[in-house]
Amino acid sequence: MEYEEIEKLILNIAKEKGCEGAIDKLEEFIPATLDKRVLAQLLVLKTRLFILYCGDISKGMENLNKALSAIEDIDDRLLKARLYNSVAGIFLYSGDTHNALGYYQKALKLLKEGEYDYFRVMNNMGEAYKRVGKHEKALEYFRKAYKLAEEMDVKKVMVYIAENIGEIYVVMGKLERAEPWLNRAYEIAKEIDESRMLRYIEMIEAMKKGDEEEMEKLEEEMRKHGEIHELGDVFFYFHQFAPSELQEKLLKKAIIIFSEIRDGNMQKAAIEKLQELEKTR
Repeated sequence: MEYEEIEKLILNIAKEKGCEGAIDKLEEFIPATLDKRVLAQLLVLKTRLFILYCGDISKGMENLNKALSAIEDIDDRLLKARLYNSVAGIFLYSGDTHNALGYYQKALKLLKEGEYDYFRVMNNMGEAYKRVGKHEKALEYFRKAYKLAEEMDVKKVMVYIAENIGEIYVVMGKLERAEPWLNRAYEIAKEIDESRMLRYIEMIEAMKKGDEEEMEKLEEEMRKHGEIHELGDVFFYFHQFAPSELQEKLLKKAIIIFSEIRDGNMQKAAIEKLQELEKTR
């Protein structure tokens, strides 16, 4: 089987039967894989499963060391850059922004401006800078990435960058500038049927309306699809869009989620935001 087929199979098992079944199935492929390129991808996939679906950071990081050794063994420039990008994302979602930025830089050095993966990495670097509070730097990367993606009409990337720009404006307290970007992201997501982004922005809309029943439904869907970090993000970054009586509840949800996935940096930020909110009550 090609890697793409294996990945699709494993992720479907993870969604339908949970992480243990997916890990067990993946273990059947790894020992039989002789192609170094495929092996590196499978080991990165295994790390993602441990962290995103199983919530086991320690096993994920233990496996990540094996994945990094396998990545160093391959000669394919583009694949190596994509895998470094994936590794950086794993570090980012684990709360290690320093290593995330380091691996994004390694990926960027292997890529050429104008290549599809180049502006994907640019967007991800913006996300990393956002998480350490360097908002202007984050916006710089997001805007450059969006411009490149728009020039090449790559809507699959544009949709996420547009949402990120909206999100950073929210963080900067410029809500009126955030709305057009979020609307743009939603329209692109509908056009290309990007369900992950549709769920995210539909959650923002449910929060605006204070529709707790819809929020619970969307939370269940996001968890089912392994979008746990995104769930914490949407409660944290967009809590202020909700009616005032819900904002504290949403921040507490974000704190619990960041604790579940052991993202210490984001958990700390959510606790500080909750404390600020409580002082105004």
